[in-house]
Amino acid sequence: MSRRSKSTPIFCYQANGGDCKNKVWKRRNFICPLGHGEVEVSWGDVEIEVLPGDFDDIFDSIFKKASLSPIAQMESARSEDITTRKFLALSEELVEEVQRQLANDRSPEVRQYLAQNPSLVREIQEQLANDGYPSVRASLAQNPSLVREIQEQLASSEDVEIRQYLAMNPSLTEKVHKQLANDVDPLVGKILRLKIA
Repeated sequence: MSRRSKSTPIFCYQANGGDCKNKVWKRRNFICPLGHGEVEVSWGDVEIEVLPGDFDDIFDSIFKKASLSPIAQMESARSEDITTRKFLALSEELVEEVQRQLANDRSPEVRQYLAQNPSLVREIQEQLANDGYPSVRASLAQNPSLVREIQEQLASSEDVEIRQYLAMNPSLTEKVHKQLANDVDPLVGKILRLKIA
């Protein structure tokens, strides 16, 4: 690797060979060499069992298993690597400041990943519900932790696809469920019925 840290990486995925080492390493830094450079994230001592697999699956596993400090979360949120930011956005331990950072991320993909996160605070839910990208709002519509007001806002969306995705949400209030059941788009009601069945 072209850059060395003072401590050994906990995990190294060789993008060119697609190999992962079957080892458990306990170190301070995570370094992943990619085609365009390296990603480095410091989050304190963690222990990760690395198995061969898809790159996205490995990233997902790491961010779900590692308990990131607020400082490490913010460092990851500011990473230039979009994959780091995307999978960080799925962590249910995100502090509010980092949620806010990711909600303002320049990449709609990162915001779309964040919108799925069930730990979002109300302020961030409101921001994402008004995001300029439909894909972000559609992702948010399926979030099982949506507060009542955001559910009602999305249920009144002029975008029928947003209402369709909201109909898939397993945690709808009774009021929103009734509103969607009477939606002018027949597919919205059909999705509700299929979900119950």
